[in-house]
Amino acid sequence: MSHPKQPVDLRESVRALARTRLSKIRPDAAPRFLDENFPAQSAFITDPGRMKVVLCTRRSGKSYGAGLYLYKEAYEQAGVSCLYLALTGTARRRSCGRTC
Repeated sequence: MSHPKQPVDLRESVRALARTRLSKIRPDAAPRFLDENFPAQSAFITDPGRMKVVLCTRRSGKSYGAGLYLYKEAYEQAGVSCLYLALTGTARRRSCGRTC
């Protein structure tokens, strides 16, 4: 007798996998999305405003900071969907690296 398969909650599976991997790296620690060495970037990430504007130099970490912000929001808010857009996948990888 076969049992019907239970639907898999993909988001919960990903969260569980992330928790498992984080616990191996840093037991009892939540991920850190802020770097005290970059106070302006931390201020951008923690700003409560919905519409943000950043004026900075060409290689100041804008894309990396945006990626950290997306990860922070996804981690802290259950059921949220975050989208990072770029012209191509290659452009996204070049601008965000492994963050996004």
